[in-house]
Amino acid sequence: SSGINAEWPLRPGEYLEFLEYLLTKDGMLSSVPDCVQLIRIMDIFMLPSQHFLSPKISSYLKKFLDYFSNLEYIDFKDTKISGHPSFYDFYNMFCETYEAEGFCDPVFAGFILLPTRCDYALTYRRLIWVERVETLRVLRTSAIQLPKTLAKIETDADMMTIYVTALKNGISGLPKQIALHHLSRFLVDDRVRKSEELLRLVVRYLRLCPEEVKEEVVRFERVNEFNEVVFLEKVPAGRREKMGLMEIL
Repeated sequence: SSGINAEWPLRPGEYLEFLEYLLTKDGMLSSVPDCVQLIRIMDIFMLPSQHFLSPKISSYLKKFLDYFSNLEYIDFKDTKISGHPSFYDFYNMFCETYEAEGFCDPVFAGFILLPTRCDYALTYRRLIWVERVETLRVLRTSAIQLPKTLAKIETDADMMTIYVTALKNGISGLPKQIALHHLSRFLVDDRVRKSEELLRLVVRYLRLCPEEVKEEVVRFERVNEFNEVVFLEKVPAGRREKMGLMEIL
């Protein structure tokens, strides 16, 4: 049987052996659903021993983060045999552990961001942006490449107002990069579905933001693979008009 189903928790001396096994074809690439495999890996961060802080174990966990972030899709409803009623319940506990004992660990933070892709359920994004804002506050660095979590287009109207409100309230760090990405894309990308009413609402909130934030929204180009914001050196002609920001800047 797959090592992913091993009795839990393992004794301290077994962690490296366990992780090494999971990286093999018979371990990681077993018939166990991706969501269950992911939960078992994330469980390691929630153990009282805090083994995730060990450089050796952290390097293995980073490999798993890369593996899961490169999957085309994870079915988070497939939690049978995981021991948890739903992935949402588990994810909520995972965020709580990160807030209390995560030490802003970048690999831990990467697993926090993993389910927040816009093609996954809205409930995971709302959890950290609305219900667990402390999680958002301590997301300082992440071992996951942000572009992998930002490739899909945000289509939820409530999330757009949440992003712009967060910018108005002075959010910083990784959450600011995420909010800038979604807001700028909302305003300039023709593929984003938006009503005139929502557009007016977003622009009205944006007018309340500091001048520096407004300029960052206008000049935002992308978040690169190093989780750094790249700004346009020169604003393309018509960009301010298209964003509805001529009266702002």
